[in-house]
Amino acid sequence: MNYCKFPTLVLIALLAHARMAADVPGGSPDLSFSYSLDATGNVVPTAPTSAISFPPTLVDGSSSATFIISNRGTASALIRAVTVTGGGFQLSGAPAPGTNVLAPGEVRFSIRFAPTLVGAAQGGLHIDSSLGILNFTLAGTGLGPVFSYTVVKATGAAPLLPSQTISFPDTAAANKANLSVQVGNTGSAPGKITDVAILGSAFQLADLPFFPVTLGPGDFVAFTVTFSPAEAGAITGRLRVGNDTFNLSGVGVGVALSLVYDVVRGSDASPVLPFQTIPFPDTQLTNKAALSVRVRNAGTASAKITDAAILGASFSLADTPFFPLTLRPGDSATMTIAFAPSQAGPATGRLRIGDDTFNLTGAGIGAALIFSYTAGGTLSAVQAGGTVILSPTAIATTGSTRFSIANNGTAAATVASIAIEGAGKIYSLPDLQALPLTIAPGESVAFTLAYTPTALGANTATLRIDQNVFPCIGSGTDPAPLPRVNLEGPSGIQDPLAQLAVGLTLAAPYSIGVNGTLTLSFDSDVFSNDPSIQFATGGRTVSFTIPANGTRAVFPNNATQVRIQTGSVAGTITISPSFSTDSGVSLASSSPAVMKLSISASAPRLLTVQVSSRSATGLTLDVTGLASGRNVRQIDLRFTPIAGVSMPSAGVTLSVEPVFSLWFQNAASQQYGGLFSVSVPISVQGTVSTGSLIDALQSVAITASNQQGVSNAQTVQLR
Repeated sequence: MNYCKFPTLVLIALLAHARMAADVPGGSPDLSFSYSLDATGNVVPTAPTSAISFPPTLVDGSSSATFIISNRGTASALIRAVTVTGGGFQLSGAPAPGTNVLAPGEVRFSIRFAPTLVGAAQGGLHIDSSLGILNFTLAGTGLGPVFSYTVVKATGAAPLLPSQTISFPDTAAANKANLSVQVGNTGSAPGKITDVAILGSAFQLADLPFFPVTLGPGDFVAFTVTFSPAEAGAITGRLRVGNDTFNLSGVGVGVALSLVYDVVRGSDASPVLPFQTIPFPDTQLTNKAALSVRVRNAGTASAKITDAAILGASFSLADTPFFPLTLRPGDSATMTIAFAPSQAGPATGRLRIGDDTFNLTGAGIGAALIFSYTAGGTLSAVQAGGTVILSPTAIATTGSTRFSIANNGTAAATVASIAIEGAGKIYSLPDLQALPLTIAPGESVAFTLAYTPTALGANTATLRIDQNVFPCIGSGTDPAPLPRVNLEGPSGIQDPLAQLAVGLTLAAPYSIGVNGTLTLSFDSDVFSNDPSIQFATGGRTVSFTIPANGTRAVFPNNATQVRIQTGSVAGTITISPSFSTDSGVSLASSSPAVMKLSISASAPRLLTVQVSSRSATGLTLDVTGLASGRNVRQIDLRFTPIAGVSMPSAGVTLSVEPVFSLWFQNAASQQYGGLFSVSVPISVQGTVSTGSLIDALQSVAITASNQQGVSNAQTVQLR
């Protein structure tokens, strides 16, 4: 390549020519133009009608240049539009219409050359400005490989284009004919051939290079194609070299073997070729359609058929001849193909007779039920015998799934029976439509399968739809905790022998019915139980219920409260509830409740005093009372005489602690708690003026005491 060098004066003239000036009132723009190739970075001045030359660029590659418009005048220049023409040239960052090139100032944008073809490429850059339309020439060269093909035969060489046919000479059966295919690169860059392949059993490849092979410009490679017909007749094939394909053709000379086929339906026969389709008419389920296939030897030599076979559950072969079968020229044989669909919808199969194959098609007419269910937002298909798995559901609440029956067949379906078997009332079908159901083709019906578990763990049942059964498995989980439980009634220290009312409520309604039990326990302070501490209904437990969505407990006799007896022994009474569902599953409370009542050890309390016997010299007092601490130390008697009678001593103190200790420590006392009954015999000595001394007593007052204090006084009138 020769390079030209302009003298300095000539270069100055060219630069001056690159400027474009226009007179504008108040000043004028003065535009000059240049470009810089990104590959070199050198700035090259240019002018309208001049060429902007890009470096040679690989096809599918690209190169870019930055175009510069400079204004050295005294007024701005208007750029109305910038466009490029020519294949492979593109603008990037072009100024928007109406852009002004300020004075002084410049505007830059990029021109990209991305060739798609090998060889020279030309285009144009067009700038519509206030100075007029300025045109520049764009030039570049696309580099890449160009593959050329030559067929070399014994008769000479001939060029070959992709998609053309390579013809072999007529060749005797079992003989061979060879030719060579040369591949050359006439392009301007190396090219890669990934592989060479051939299609057609009569054609073979030989003398192949190792792939992939790269051909530089001017290089070539050659390989051999062999034509070896096995029988007489025209034969075709395909050759592929990299991405280019060619047709292959040749004629086998010699004995011709030719089998022809006919499809026979009644008295009608129609020819069929290998790989074509043999259609059957639409057939009702449980019915059968049949046709015959006749094979005839139309060749010039005997042909052997080794066997016949069929593929496809709905298709079968019958009336086949004995194999292997030899057909002389002109002979034929017939076999029957039956189509018996077992399900609705399209059916396909394959028929093979010797080395020839045929497609089989048909359609079964009838209902085809498809079953599915939705659980947890997921749609699951299920076949008859498959398991329906329901989402885990809290005990005594109801979960559900939508079960769907779709008819994907070609005839209406009738569903006569849908039922749940087993599991009692745990499973139900709350919105099942009236039976029987008719489902048209393409339609579906759905119903709800509801599940209300009563026990933890798996609960099973069977969904039966006519003769189709589906085991169902649901899982019962712990019920939701109860709301806060409130025990209503007294608290703290209580009197002995009291009857207190107790009630129970929930802080909020609960969605299911609740069974419960109040349990009373007693912790004695004096190491002695008191059997009289119990519920008024008897015993230390009482049952209650809370209706679904209710809050108040209902006790026996529909009472909303139950009474307890506090007994007569010091200690702590504890009342606590427990809860369960109707099926006996325990329920926990988010805030359990316990009621505690205390009976303190206190001074004795006298309940009754009466005279049980009386004589002239004495009397006996029967005293009943209670001592919650199960301890009495002494009994005090104070007598009051009648008017006019004086007594030297009106009071008597009896130390009774040993007697009471003996009683309270006796097992027989346990059933009475802190209650006691004591007889106090009193002997009276002395004289009065008239009558007996006992008649001189007006009354007697009695008290009992222990370490906690003195009891109330009980007075008995003796007259």
